[in-house]
Amino acid sequence: MKKFNLITASFLALGLTACSSEQSVNTSVEQVSAPGAPGVEPFWAYSGKTGIGTSYEQYQDGHYSDTAATGKVSKVWFSIAKGMITETMFGLIHQAQIKDMQFVVVGKDFTVTENDDLDVSIDYLYKDDAGRPLSLAYKVVSKDKQGRFTLEKHIFTDPNGQTLFVRSVFNTDLEGVKAYVNVNPYIDNNGLDDFAKVTDKGLVAWQDDNFLSLQAAQPFKKASVGFTGVSDGLKELKASQSLSTTYQNTGDKSGNISLLAELGEVSKNTTFDLALSFGNSEAASLKEGQTSLNQGYQKVLAAYNGEGAAIGWQDYLASLEPLSTLTNSTADNGKLLYTSAMVLKAQEDKTHAGALIASLSNPWGETVSAKTGSTGYKAVWVRDFYQVAMAFMAMGDTRTAKTAFEYLEKVQVTDSTPGNGGDTGWFLQKTHVDGELEWVAVQLDQTAMPIMLAWKLHQAGVLSDQELTDWYGKMLKPAADFLVDGGVAKILWNDTQITPPATQQERWEEQNGFSPSTTAAVVAGLVTAADIAKKAGDTKNAERYL
Repeated sequence: MKKFNLITASFLALGLTACSSEQSVNTSVEQVSAPGAPGVEPFWAYSGKTGIGTSYEQYQDGHYSDTAATGKVSKVWFSIAKGMITETMFGLIHQAQIKDMQFVVVGKDFTVTENDDLDVSIDYLYKDDAGRPLSLAYKVVSKDKQGRFTLEKHIFTDPNGQTLFVRSVFNTDLEGVKAYVNVNPYIDNNGLDDFAKVTDKGLVAWQDDNFLSLQAAQPFKKASVGFTGVSDGLKELKASQSLSTTYQNTGDKSGNISLLAELGEVSKNTTFDLALSFGNSEAASLKEGQTSLNQGYQKVLAAYNGEGAAIGWQDYLASLEPLSTLTNSTADNGKLLYTSAMVLKAQEDKTHAGALIASLSNPWGETVSAKTGSTGYKAVWVRDFYQVAMAFMAMGDTRTAKTAFEYLEKVQVTDSTPGNGGDTGWFLQKTHVDGELEWVAVQLDQTAMPIMLAWKLHQAGVLSDQELTDWYGKMLKPAADFLVDGGVAKILWNDTQITPPATQQERWEEQNGFSPSTTAAVVAGLVTAADIAKKAGDTKNAERYL
């Protein structure tokens, strides 16, 4: 039946071409399965992010929960680079689901993608009277260098669903200009092994039980899926300013796939609302997107911002009591301060509360192959972790600082750490937010800093005497003992005798031996450990640590 439809469609196209050249311009040949698997080699997106975002969610008893005051937990994060929407995550904070999402503008004699050289400016959608951002909702304006069009994007997530909401506004004085949207899925954090298809509700891509869908408030004029760089439709749009061949699915072969949809003709203030949604089934993903689109732009954005009865980003900023005092010490009336506060909170996983990552990016991303999964900087380094937790203390968010400290137990080496055949007490070099091992060298500053953080939290009254004593026994004493005695690190590839203060790696992760930075951290760690031991009644070890 598929072959019959394909042949029929081909003859129909030929007949229309013979009858009328004008008709053939508006007629496309609908093929069933796209050729060209697996597509071009996948790489990650540019790492110089100019924006990141996710919804603000409140804790409930130190955890994220759908029953908290903020309601259903949204586990979607996005990033922006060079004006484009780049890696967008769903599930755990490191699980990228797309490489990028870009718009394409096609005129009678030109095709321009966002990946081309446009003049880009970025701002925030929601600000106070002083110009300080009140949420991580963005307005990105991209201008064609030849003045043919402008594109304005509004980007934010649905705080009550698993959806990236994108409004695009086109402006042009030219006639016959069309807009398209192109998405390059990297389902489950890699650029291969994906499938895609066109449905009557929108475009769908998946790998195993991980699904994403692209839907619009108004039905797509045309839709196609294909293999990136081969049958993705972009080549044809650039060559002929038309999409004469569309594909309904990627067949039984997986690969680096692309989704392409025609939004329609554009002129003055032509607006399209899109939902990029995620779920563990096709139906769940499509339902998430439809729910967001049915609520509409204003309602979803207001909830994200925290306007009215909704609890959102402006409520988080309002809860940070030192912010007004800190603002008085800034040169820009607190604009960067407000941004920084939200960005730090946005870089916390929402399945494992307190898991603070280094950055929502992949270093040198456009040069790094995405054939296999990569966390990049979207992972836990205890050193970066300590600095961020201290920043939360400085800006008055003691709850996140305490939750982060409690999380650290997950990344300390113990007898139950998978594959550990050596000594315990030190903290892992780099892990996924769920504690999965990634890099396992010993950096002694990362073993000292959790002790310092506990001491700081106790000094600020965030940890009680009893809590400090409890943590001393189960996490801080083993760390301090390792700083004094060292031991054998034997896990995965690593089998090394550590003799402090010499470290296997210093803070830049490139050299071993005696590092001034590491030694300073070890000294501070042992001094604070001595104070904690004394408070816990362990005077013998208090003297030993000093």
